[in-house]
Amino acid sequence: MLDPGSGTGAWARTLTTWHPGLAVIAVEPAAPMRARSVHRPVLAGGAERVPLPDGDLVLAAP
Repeated sequence: MLDPGSGTGAWARTLTTWHPGLAVIAVEPAAPMRARSVHRPVLAGGAERVPLPDGDLVLAAP
């Protein structure tokens, strides 16, 4: 799952706690938020720059 604008990654961490097999890609453009991340790793930048092939995602969080 792609979590664009993930902030501190709290939502990504919650999702992986609820669904241990879920792969979450957290993306956050703001360095201070990434530094406070509770979900590792959090990629720098915006969702449009995530290096994934077209059609690779099953779900993207709003």
